[in-house]
Amino acid sequence: LGESLEEYLGKAKYYIDLVLDAAPEGEIEVQSGVQKYSYPGNWKLQIENWVDGYHPPYTHETAFTIRDRKGGRGGSREGSGATARSFGRGHAVLDYTGTRTGWCTVAPTYEGYVMTLTERLGPERAQEVLRRDVQLLVFPNLFFYKHMQHYRVVRPVAVDRTEVHAYPFRLRGA
Repeated sequence: LGESLEEYLGKAKYYIDLVLDAAPEGEIEVQSGVQKYSYPGNWKLQIENWVDGYHPPYTHETAFTIRDRKGGRGGSREGSGATARSFGRGHAVLDYTGTRTGWCTVAPTYEGYVMTLTERLGPERAQEVLRRDVQLLVFPNLFFYKHMQHYRVVRPVAVDRTEVHAYPFRLRGA
């Protein structure tokens, strides 16, 4: 008999709970639709891309420049100040908490929502859930992006072909 799911997840469970605790009913639900794409490369490229904080200012520089020139939503360029943490077994998180401004800070501020979370979780946990801005990798192929409310499933098709399915989710009860 192998290890339990809780043992396998280890510290990654804390971050999954951050996502689920953001929902007033403690559950997320998939919205209609899925974004599907594939690329000619190894599936491990998605892992590197998801949990590094250094590539966005360089890889996405053109997109940020165009956004800024067109009077986009502003804010700092991704990558600055994020903390990457590994939990063993391949699980990792990229933690942007407190480092991003502008379009990236989408933590809900609706009074009724905050009150509901506070009643369910208590004031300290509710504030922690609201302020945390993380991207989580549950190895080998599940990714959660808390603030942008979607998760991705990476599917290796061949050594040089990968499919990715991104699912937007809603916070049940919000």
